[in-house]
Amino acid sequence: CLLTVTNAILISDMIVPESSSQKARTVTCEGRVARLKCDKGQVIFVNSAIYGRRNKNTCSARRPASQIQNVRCSRSSNKVAESCNGEKGCSISATNSVFGDPCQGTYKYLEVDYTCKCNSQKARTVTCEGRVARLKCGQVIFVNSAIYGRRNKNTCSARRPASQIQNVRCSRSSNKKICPILGTALQGTLTTRALLRNTEKHLCIKSLGHLLSLILICTYRCNGKRVCVIRATNSFFGEPCAGTYKYLEVEYTCYGE
Repeated sequence: CLLTVTNAILISDMIVPESSSQKARTVTCEGRVARLKCDKGQVIFVNSAIYGRRNKNTCSARRPASQIQNVRCSRSSNKVAESCNGEKGCSISATNSVFGDPCQGTYKYLEVDYTCKCNSQKARTVTCEGRVARLKCGQVIFVNSAIYGRRNKNTCSARRPASQIQNVRCSRSSNKKICPILGTALQGTLTTRALLRNTEKHLCIKSLGHLLSLILICTYRCNGKRVCVIRATNSFFGEPCAGTYKYLEVEYTCYGE
C-alpha cells in the first residue's frame, strides 16, 4: 500500500499513511463477466452496483431499438459487495440468473463503482516495564498511539506490591492518533520553545523528553518498517510517575497485509 512522506522540518522522514484510495468503475454488458481488480496491497470496497439500463448508449452495439428503449429499468444489488469486498480481485457474471431480471425484453448491463483501499489490520501490544516490545507486520507498521505509564491496576501487576500499581493516572498521552498529530504539531517549528508550545496544544505534552521519545517511536523506530523492537524503560520514555511499575501500550496498523 502506498505511503507518503511528510515534509515537517524537524522530522522530515516521518512516514504516515496516505489517505489516498483509488476509485474505479466497470461496465459489463449482459451475459459477460465483470472483473474487478486492485493493485498489490489494496482490496476492493464496492460503493455501488446497478444491474439494468439507465441510458440508450451503453452496451447498445448491434442491439435492436426495442432492447435499449427502456432506460428506467435499473436495480441496485448487494451481490457484488458480498462477493468482492475485501478481495484483491473478483469476477461476477452480469446475468439475470445472478441479479434477477428487472425488465424483461431489455438488454441490460452491470455498472459497478468501487474503491481500492489499503489493506490494513490493527494490532495492539502491551509490554511491562523493563521488557521489550516487538511490533511486527507483513509489510509496514504505522503507529497510532504509544502510551507509557499506568492506567489500571491489573495490567502488568503480577508479583508487584500494591504500592507500585495504585497510581492509575500516571500516563500523559491520551488514546489519540499521536503520530499523524505529531507531524502536524511539528510542521514548520524551528525552536525548542515553539516545538513544545505546539505539541502541548495538540497532544498535552509538556516534557521535551516525552516528546522526543514519541518522535523516536513514531519516526525512527517503527513507522515504515516491518519489524520494530523497543524497550519499555524510563531511560527511553522518561519517568512519568516515580515508584509506579509501568507498561508500554502501543496501538498500530499493519498496511499492505
